[in-house]
Amino acid sequence: MLDGLTAASLDLADSTWRDSELTGGRLGAIQLPGATMTAVRFRGSKLGFVNLAGAKLDDVAFEACEIGGIDARGATLHSVRFSDSSITELNLTEARLSKVDLSGARLSSLVGVDNLRGAIVNRAQVLDLAPQLAAQPGLEVRPD
Repeated sequence: MLDGLTAASLDLADSTWRDSELTGGRLGAIQLPGATMTAVRFRGSKLGFVNLAGAKLDDVAFEACEIGGIDARGATLHSVRFSDSSITELNLTEARLSKVDLSGARLSSLVGVDNLRGAIVNRAQVLDLAPQLAAQPGLEVRPD
């Protein structure tokens, strides 16, 4: 358990996390490319940028977190949930999702909309994402 950890940057590339919890604290950037995380909880943390490119996450939760950006390009996410959290930018380019619950997140920007298969969103998020979702098959949305 890491409680109240504060750092400008933390490089944990290719690390393995199991049954871990990070509570509170403030991290400017967390480098976790290629990491493997199982049964990990982030609670009440401020995370500036989280690099999960190529990482494998299983049973990971972000609860009451404020996140600037998440780069999950090429990552595999299974049973990941975001509850009462805000994410300024989420990049899912080439990511593989299964049971990823985004319904409790406030998303400002989403990159890789075509990789949302396996995600759970709420009705308001569908409406917010509608222009990006419509653009995928080539639909043009015009104002009324």
